[in-house]
Amino acid sequence: MDQGDGAADPILDIVGGTIDSETGARVFELGANADIDFVPDAYSSEEAFTDAAFGGLQDSEARLRFGATTPVDLDGDGVSDPKDNCLLVPNGPNQPSNQVDTDYDGFGNACDPDFLDDGFVLGDDIVAFNSCFGSGDILCSEFDLTGDGFVLGNDLVIPFSLFGGRPGPSGLRCANPVDPDDNDCL
Repeated sequence: MDQGDGAADPILDIVGGTIDSETGARVFELGANADIDFVPDAYSSEEAFTDAAFGGLQDSEARLRFGATTPVDLDGDGVSDPKDNCLLVPNGPNQPSNQVDTDYDGFGNACDPDFLDDGFVLGDDIVAFNSCFGSGDILCSEFDLTGDGFVLGNDLVIPFSLFGGRPGPSGLRCANPVDPDDNDCL
């Protein structure tokens, strides 16, 4: 479709794509017929790319204008999903639980009532929780799932909501509920 500016219409030839695990941005693999002039919203910048950069475009240069991407944040806590240790529970900078992960397993305390780190939230986790119920002791910080400094009833809601399941989910690649001993979140 001619946009009335005298320039040829852009051709978008996408042959594949992925999601960037660090930023959450969509990354497209362009085909040989791609001729792109793409401007999303207010902010944009322009870069020139050679044939090699696009894997064999027919023209000597492809021009791509791109805008700042907004990473996905499913729970709206201000932490993009690839960096969020609780994808479905808000635990960002505006919440007291702010990405705290006391046991360094890649799951934030706000969604990790798997206190025995066996990959499941079961009765033995509830028993472990009860040992610190009512406490504000630093030794009980793993059981403070809401980040308010105390282990109380509002923390107990979380193990029951995930009972029989796995902790999380987490956006961190190091989080591993199947084999909690096999993670590099330290």
